[in-house]
Amino acid sequence: MIDAIFNNVLFSLLKRSQSGEVVTIRIQCDGTRVAAYFLSEGAEISVTELDELGRVDLSQTIEVINQALGLPAVKLLTVQNGGHFEIVKNMSGSNELQFSWPIAIDEFITPQVPEVHSKDKDSDEQKQHQEWLLKVYQLIEDNYSLASFGTSAAAKALFISERNLQRKFKQLTQRSFMEYLIDTRLEKACELLISGQKVADAAFESGFNDPSYFSKRFKRHYGLSPTQFVTENEE
Repeated sequence: MIDAIFNNVLFSLLKRSQSGEVVTIRIQCDGTRVAAYFLSEGAEISVTELDELGRVDLSQTIEVINQALGLPAVKLLTVQNGGHFEIVKNMSGSNELQFSWPIAIDEFITPQVPEVHSKDKDSDEQKQHQEWLLKVYQLIEDNYSLASFGTSAAAKALFISERNLQRKFKQLTQRSFMEYLIDTRLEKACELLISGQKVADAAFESGFNDPSYFSKRFKRHYGLSPTQFVTENEE
């Protein structure tokens, strides 16, 4: 759900930005909470929008996101998922969006753990899983633009069966391999559209060989068709 929140925040900031302007993201952790800060060089959040954010009814609930949301809904979704959302003035006087979530701590863990070897084994396994995931992410980064690249090609490159690839990736990320691949392609296509690429070119360069399917997935992910996205980004 957090990735959906961040996608909608970025989409909102991009709509306010002109070509060449920068969106800065900072992540901080103090041991008890992890916080994300968003700052855009684009248009300031208006007084009307700030007032609307202050009047959000936090007792409402939002189900799974299938379309783009405004900042009030993003605030509600953040709180609904145990987070904190606020807009503050930074040192330069600009509006900065701040999100934070508490870090889950297992209160039943005792200071002394007698099974040292078991702990080391768990640490090694975690490291191996992380290295494997990094390898998969790099493989996707290198091949997402190829329309023929999918679960089968990835499995062959990783010397693993398709079934085991799908199972392991889902176990470690809580997402399917194809879902992650398609989201990566959509994000790359979005970057190309913002840089001025035509819709058809952005689709093909991001690994979509069917413009109709690309438009359908893009609208499901961002809430706007690629053409509408380009038009709004030009305004």
